Amino acid sequence: MIPPMEIDQGLIDIIIASLGATSDQAVNAVSRALGFKSTSSQLRDTIVQRIEALKGGGRLAESNGMLIVGGEAGSA
Repeated sequence: MIPPMEIDQGLIDIIIASLGATSDQAVNAVSRALGFKSTSSQLRDTIVQRIEALKGGGRLAESNGMLIVGGEAGSA
């Protein structure tokens, strides 16, 4: 199991570096960054849950279908 904090940081780093991403792009990018060649449904579900948690906590936001860094995430 991948620690949630590692997935969270990966999501934030990727979204900052690419100035936003769709949820699907973020899932695929984080999966690849963690060393997976393909994204299983279980891994996809785990990453999507982390996206939702980060959005709920204000660290990510969604604008025009794109995930963007929100609130304190820019300083993380």
